[in-house]
Amino acid sequence: MNEGNLSLKLVGSVLGEDVYAKNKSIPLLRKGTVLNERHIFVLQSHLNHNNLRLETCSIHQPSISVEELEQNYKESLGQLKSIFEDLEAAINGSASNQPLQQLEHMYTPMLNTIVAEDEHFELLKLLRKDDEFTYVHSLNVGVVSSIIGKLLAMDKEEILLLGETGILHDIGKLSIPLSVLKKNGQLDPEEWELIRNHTVEGVQILKNMGETRTKVIMGTLLHHERLDGSGYPYGVREDVIPFHAQIISVADTYDAITAVRPYKGEQSPIVAVMILMEETAKGKLSSAITVPFTKYLMDQFIGQQVLLNTGEQGTIITVYDDMPHCPLVYLGENVYIDLRFDHTRSLKDVVSY
Repeated sequence: MNEGNLSLKLVGSVLGEDVYAKNKSIPLLRKGTVLNERHIFVLQSHLNHNNLRLETCSIHQPSISVEELEQNYKESLGQLKSIFEDLEAAINGSASNQPLQQLEHMYTPMLNTIVAEDEHFELLKLLRKDDEFTYVHSLNVGVVSSIIGKLLAMDKEEILLLGETGILHDIGKLSIPLSVLKKNGQLDPEEWELIRNHTVEGVQILKNMGETRTKVIMGTLLHHERLDGSGYPYGVREDVIPFHAQIISVADTYDAITAVRPYKGEQSPIVAVMILMEETAKGKLSSAITVPFTKYLMDQFIGQQVLLNTGEQGTIITVYDDMPHCPLVYLGENVYIDLRFDHTRSLKDVVSY
């Protein structure tokens, strides 16, 4: 145990004790927190001294730059676009069916980066938000699924399998006309049936290509099912839906919320956090997945201005492990609001993203 001066040099260090605000009643950060830049900025504003008790000072330096992340993503997107175009032609009968090997080992630099790196939020901000083409959403879901696997401390093989399942999960949409997928308005019953059937169609396409892995097939088939039985295509419940498929469901939901669709604009990760936790509270999504994922997302907004449902604006100070969507918010003039206990206020959105 040692002490460190409050500066950016402490990024990567681990707190050896709870840290309280200037009024000594509000916990800013808990013992065991690994400090990042946002933590330091918050502490500089709300701590009444300049020293922290630390357990370790093993600083983590990212081994890849944002520019390299962006390049990896663009290369992966280009590769997937080409493969999906070939597959779409094959599915619609204008080309010969392609073997699964074209996709089976598609562990591009993007997915390998996710396995190797600890910080991925910059990558999430780089993901293309337009959902005009299936390949864009598919790569995004592969990326997010892999990040969730990493957060859940899965091994490399499982993380890569999650990434590949995410890439393949909507392959059935390649058989749906783009006019239906992009329709700006209510779907008629026949169009809705086409959409609902894309999971079953996707499994058939994968099997025709030689796919036999149970986790890939079940992730493709069941990613729109919900734990309470309210999903499709079968309306099965929690005990039938494999955990692997539940992860794909969360990743798919997150990307759908933050994507730009014909009927809506882009929404921030804060909005996604609130919707994911609402769906969790309703018993539709697994808290074992949504809580660590939304905690990871919320940690990136520590020190940033947010909007509450009351119209008030404040700064996120602390994000709690068990209720990440209910952070400690500073409203100014020494007023701190713990949203875990203030049931009249809730988080609405980030002020700027």
